[in-house]
Amino acid sequence: MSDKATPPVVSERMPTKVRSKIRKQVLILSMIGLGMFGFAYANAEFFVMLCQKAGLLSRGPTQGAITEVKGGRPLEVFFSANVNDNLPMVFTVEESVKKMRLGEKAMVNYRFTNLSNETIYFRPTHDVSPLAAQRDGVLVLERCFCFDEQKIEPKASYTMPVLFTFTDKLDPATGTVFMRYFLWRSSKERYDAFYASKGKEAPKP
Repeated sequence: MSDKATPPVVSERMPTKVRSKIRKQVLILSMIGLGMFGFAYANAEFFVMLCQKAGLLSRGPTQGAITEVKGGRPLEVFFSANVNDNLPMVFTVEESVKKMRLGEKAMVNYRFTNLSNETIYFRPTHDVSPLAAQRDGVLVLERCFCFDEQKIEPKASYTMPVLFTFTDKLDPATGTVFMRYFLWRSSKERYDAFYASKGKEAPKP
């Protein structure tokens, strides 16, 4: 025997008044059901709100919860300072890592100290990896001591900045960049020739 409920059967043997009453009740219930469906469809947002207030639906992110982020995607830049050719110098960077965004102008300071009793002439260079990160239009170096020949007086110390920007042309797969700076031994002749070719006086740190 089936446990499923079966709809009431309107027997033709029932009295006419009873059959008429049952049909009327079925019609009324059908109309109420259609009306509720139509009301719910037309007021979906209203019902969602009621359900959220009752805890039946979790609240998704709303427009008010979205924080506008200025600039491009985040980028992490690591810095290093290296001395070569047995230069008697201490070369350090104030920040070893900087978290920034593409299109954002950033600055990091490097510190130079001459441990000797002589004037040291040196040539700074820089290396950026991955290699694609230093291509034209990707890395914009507005200011860098690596552009010029340098010298430092005996026992002197000074700080010089690197002012830079990474543009949105950086490979989307790149989230970390390394900027390495190196100091190489130079000479007074090379130092003087460099600034003579530029037609300007050597800078005074």
